[in-house]
Amino acid sequence: MRVCVFVCVCLRVCVCVCVCVCVETKFSYSLCSGYR
Repeated sequence: MRVCVFVCVCLRVCVCVCVCVCVETKFSYSLCSGYR
């Protein structure tokens, strides 16, 4: 089973970068493909 969560980081005002991070039951992290 895989759980995906969007993580947003704001560097400056109105400048934010969101990345979809997937966490598997094996505690291995990987970036979601197809999310931009």
